[in-house]
Parts: sequence; C-alpha cells; structure tokens
Amino acid sequence: MALVPWAAFLIPLLLAAGAGDYDVTAGEFGGAALFTLWVVALPSLLPLAVARNGAARWTALAFMTVVSGAAGLTVALSDDAQAGLVVLVVPVLAVPVTVGVWIARALGIRRGTRRGAG
Repeated sequence: MALVPWAAFLIPLLLAAGAGDYDVTAGEFGGAALFTLWVVALPSLLPLAVARNGAARWTALAFMTVVSGAAGLTVALSDDAQAGLVVLVVPVLAVPVTVGVWIARALGIRRGTRRGAG
C-alpha cells in the first residue's frame, strides 16, 4: 500500500519526462526512483503501519497519496533548481500524521475499554 504514494509522486515526473520537459536517461530515472522509494514510500508506510482499522488506514493512505502527488507535480512543473527538495515534504508530514494516528488509536482503545468495563 505504501507504493501508492510513491507512484503518485513518480507519475507526474514520468509524464514530464515523456513530454520532453527533461532530458533524462532510464538509468538516471531509475536512480531517482530508488531514492524516492526511500524518501516517499518508506515514510508513507509509517502511518499505514500504525493504523489498525480500515478507515484509518484508507484515510492515511489517501492523505499521503495527495501529499506525494502534490510534491511530484510541484517537482515536475517547476523550473527552479531547488524544486527537488519538495520531496522532503513527504517525510516531514508523515511523522506528524503517524503520531496523530497513533494518538487517535490510543484514545479509541482507551475509550473502548472504559465502555466495556462499565
């Protein structure tokens, strides 16, 4: 499931390379894809690993996919030399999302045990 945000990041880059916006070889793109695997897919896995139920998992997946897709679109459409740094938005946002999912899960578990005990 963590490869969905990764694909959302790479698809705009592939489309930009296919449109001729960038002169990139397959080897260069493969190296960039492996780098983004670590920077996009691995942090996107964190909230998915913490989320237990389906709704929380799908919400985390949708959020991380939107963030990754927006970062990929920004990199593909920007002419700035520093545009590649936008990829760092994904891990920066993945950590607070993971903490938020973890806190929500903990509150849900605590709330569920209080109901069952009463």
